[in-house]
Amino acid sequence: MHKKLFKKHFYITKVHHCITLKKALVFDTSTLILLAKATILRNFAGFNRITITKEIISEVFSKEGAEDAKIIKKLIAEGRIIEDIAPDTDLGIDFMLGEGEAKALSFALKRKIILATDDLRAIRACKVLDVRFITAIHCLISLYNNKAIDQRLALEKLKTLEKYGRYSASIIRDARRIIEGGKNG
Repeated sequence: MHKKLFKKHFYITKVHHCITLKKALVFDTSTLILLAKATILRNFAGFNRITITKEIISEVFSKEGAEDAKIIKKLIAEGRIIEDIAPDTDLGIDFMLGEGEAKALSFALKRKIILATDDLRAIRACKVLDVRFITAIHCLISLYNNKAIDQRLALEKLKTLEKYGRYSASIIRDARRIIEGGKNG
């Protein structure tokens, strides 16, 4: 895998924040598992510092035999995913978030880093709190734009994300258009 510099920003219709890559990110369970299922988590971790909280670890390993949990466990053992402690928070109550999402959001808010989430309530909370966020689709497009994966593989992985994620048809269509070389939106 060659590491070219990432472009600074890219957008997908319906996702209103841009992201800057080559930074530290905190992941919640949804995006972590989606990238593991699409088998691109290792690729993404090669370009970014991924942090997860102990609550996310508990959620991921609640299905210990799952293939995605095995991938994540190996990346933690290799030091590609780092565990850190999130501050106590009432964000779960305020935004009706699960414990993992609330802790990951609290961590992102306190550290002023990007939250990787595919949880709709967490995305809404990010917008209210002005926390930058990305989804698994952003991660995929980032890998493609930076030539970490080719177009054929990116389209294949998009199908996997479409299968397991809860994306609207317009988000999938826009992502496909970006990967195929068209305009965004």
